[in-house]
Amino acid sequence: MTDIGLLQIDSKGTRSTLLPTPKDYIAQIEALVPKIIRERTDESKKWLRKAISNLSKPVTNVEEFVEQNGHLTYVNENFQNVRDRVDLFGQIYNTLAEFQLKVKKEDKDNFTESVQQISQLSNIVGNVESQQEGSMETFKRTLNELIPQLNSQIHHLHEEMLDPQFLKGDANMFEILKILDEKEAMFKELENRSQKYNQWQEVLQTNPTVFEELDTLREDLQLRCIMWRSLKEWEELQEIWIKTQFNNIQAKEIAQKADYYAKICVRLEKNLEDNPIQRRLKD
Repeated sequence: MTDIGLLQIDSKGTRSTLLPTPKDYIAQIEALVPKIIRERTDESKKWLRKAISNLSKPVTNVEEFVEQNGHLTYVNENFQNVRDRVDLFGQIYNTLAEFQLKVKKEDKDNFTESVQQISQLSNIVGNVESQQEGSMETFKRTLNELIPQLNSQIHHLHEEMLDPQFLKGDANMFEILKILDEKEAMFKELENRSQKYNQWQEVLQTNPTVFEELDTLREDLQLRCIMWRSLKEWEELQEIWIKTQFNNIQAKEIAQKADYYAKICVRLEKNLEDNPIQRRLKD
């Protein structure tokens, strides 16, 4: 006890409250450090599990080969960082053991699992690299067979788009618009496939194919789509304006719309043969 006049203070109890002992610090280290390492180890194990899963998928076609190649590239770019991080955790655990600090068994087991996963992934990476090298020529030949098929489909759709029905004045607008929507969806699928094949060629280290007719098809399809859709929109606007009371007519808006569709007419005249639909829109 310490006598300071009016009060007596238990100085031993006060010191233990205000001044932590080495034992207190050790307890804090034993509680905090393993918890942080456990959380970081769980993050590493999650990454390792995903990498193992992605690289363990079977490869039976070009698309799966390219997908696996992407996973392999990603793993090779990041694997060393994960290994270094887990190695650091091991060094920290060794330091704790050196000073006889407590570490729970489940934390040790968790770390051991991450080391085992690293070993497993290393083996898988080696196997995948070997398989990729051996399979590349096979999938090159497969892709070389797919490209002519795509070119044939592009050509077939292009021939359909040049059908005279899209330029006939007596064609049913709603039926034509429905057909154009279907053709546009088909075109987008072909376009996406051409882009995918070019990406595959890059992975397979071959020269990219230029799908020349695809650009021509795109232009012919767009011209017919914009012609028919513009005609529908313009006729709908005219009907609205006719029914609008004179005081409510927005002259500026009408002028803007007219200028917009006039520019479309100019584009059609330059790029599409003269036809009744184009003249209806212009008139």
